[in-house]
Amino acid sequence: MEKTEATFNEIPQALDSILVRMEKLEGMISDIHSIHKRQTEAATPPPDLHVPMNIDDMVAFSRMKKSTVYYHIDNNGLPCVKVGKNLTFFKDEVVVWLESYRKGIPFEKMNDEIMASHRRKPNKSRLNI
Repeated sequence: MEKTEATFNEIPQALDSILVRMEKLEGMISDIHSIHKRQTEAATPPPDLHVPMNIDDMVAFSRMKKSTVYYHIDNNGLPCVKVGKNLTFFKDEVVVWLESYRKGIPFEKMNDEIMASHRRKPNKSRLNI
């Protein structure tokens, strides 16, 4: 680029030229940013759910007491691996086990069953006495 002196009358044209060049630079920077973002998103692997946990991690993850975790290991088949004295749980297996105990009854149906099981006294106004 060569330096030229601009007169007062040429300042608006020079400013327009500068603004056009800035817009082109901003467009190139945003293109580079989007390409970089796509590359970093593609490079990050999905989270691995087959993560080993010890008993303390299991208690924190499931929000159960330690004694309840031991109870479910003995009685309900909570999946774990025992190596020596250490218990190891895998997060994905625990999630599947927890979801198997989910109740599938919708709230409205459960409420209707509860209301049907309770006996009520008949309303005197409906008896027409």
